[in-house]
Amino acid sequence: VGPELDGVVTTLLLGGSAGVVAAVVSVPDLETGQLMTDLHGALASGASLAHAVQTARDNADASEPAGFVTGVAFSCYGGG
Repeated sequence: VGPELDGVVTTLLLGGSAGVVAAVVSVPDLETGQLMTDLHGALASGASLAHAVQTARDNADASEPAGFVTGVAFSCYGGG
C-alpha cells in the first residue's frame, strides 16, 4: 500500500470505521461497478467484509485484462 492510501486507511480505521475496501491501483469503471454490486450482495447475504471482498474478487472476469485488474486491485482493511 502506498503512503497516501495507507494514511487514508489508517485515518478511517482510527476514526471508527469498522473496515475499509480500497483499490491499490486505478481501476476501470464498468468492471468496478460489477465488483461493487457483487460485494454489496455478499454483505447483504450476511458475509463479513473480508469474505464479501473475496467473493467479489472471485466473481471478477479474470479472462479479460480489465476484469483481472479489478479483481486483484481491491483489498479489505479491518472488518475481517
